[in-house]
Amino acid sequence: MALFVLWAGVLGALFRPELRGMDTVGHYAWLRSAVIQGSLDVSDELGRSGYLSERGPSPTGYRLNEWPVGVPLLWSPFFLAAHVLVWIANGFGIPVPADGYSAPYLVLTAVGLALYALLGLEPLRQMVIDAAFWATVTAWLPSPPVFYVSAHPFMATP
Repeated sequence: MALFVLWAGVLGALFRPELRGMDTVGHYAWLRSAVIQGSLDVSDELGRSGYLSERGPSPTGYRLNEWPVGVPLLWSPFFLAAHVLVWIANGFGIPVPADGYSAPYLVLTAVGLALYALLGLEPLRQMVIDAAFWATVTAWLPSPPVFYVSAHPFMATP
């Protein structure tokens, strides 16, 4: 329980679900393009973020995106949940863009990543005694993973 409270506190203080930097855009482009556009052509995503001119065409004719699809696959349950929530909201007359960039998509996907990080800490907590656990948490809090999971979540790769 203490781990969850600590996780929620850190997330509450630092959480900023934004797509910043080419790595985040490259990973997110696979997911958004597949779900929203129904294709693997990431030109729109790269263009929206200003990275279109940096990526030429691949041998298949699509825009080159060298980021692997593993991270977007892990994000997909949360992205799809956001997509369903957006459909429901729109069905009730609440206008939320179903574009993959509106707040529900970014927030749920980033929270999903943070949940993966929390789940990754749980086995550690179970394996060590309380003193060692809190020493580990104390060393972990000022580390880059905390920053990347909360303040720059789309850069974190589980």
